[in-house]
Amino acid sequence: SDRIEPRNVTTNLVYRAKDLYEVKVERLKQYLLDNGATEVEIVQEFYTGQEPLSGLVISGVDKMSARKEIWQHVVDSDVFLYMDGRIGGEHATLLTVEPFNAPQAEWYEKHWLFDDEQAAPLPCTKRTVVYPAVALGCFMAAYLARWSRGEQMPAQTDINFADPEIFFQTVFVGDDA
Repeated sequence: SDRIEPRNVTTNLVYRAKDLYEVKVERLKQYLLDNGATEVEIVQEFYTGQEPLSGLVISGVDKMSARKEIWQHVVDSDVFLYMDGRIGGEHATLLTVEPFNAPQAEWYEKHWLFDDEQAAPLPCTKRTVVYPAVALGCFMAAYLARWSRGEQMPAQTDINFADPEIFFQTVFVGDDA
């Protein structure tokens, strides 16, 4: 199981120093219950395609190979919305894709699924910044609300805290863009 490491404490608001080496999903469950959730069910196993996916899928993985595998399960299942959150230093990217929307799916596969070796390496000192993760979570929540109202969402949202000249950028892809 995935456990809380020291670098996790500095990059989000859920894990605290006293939670070190606890199971991540157990701490997240407690956090949700402490903040208004009435029921939280966790499944403590790595997803390997044993059950078809459905509904909403949110990805927050470290490796491109994992993203590729998740995406394959997304397109082979009944998923209506896929959110791929990526964080690197002071930069966050949120990719929001409706898998059944062919232009969006093609755009995601062409521009955002590549090999691990092609991903930009991130120095350890750049892995300890919390605000990109917080901003990413806010945009995920806002886009879920937009989706629930049938409003168009950007397929790509970039937040760059390191460069004020290109701090925020959105890209729309698809039939209505």
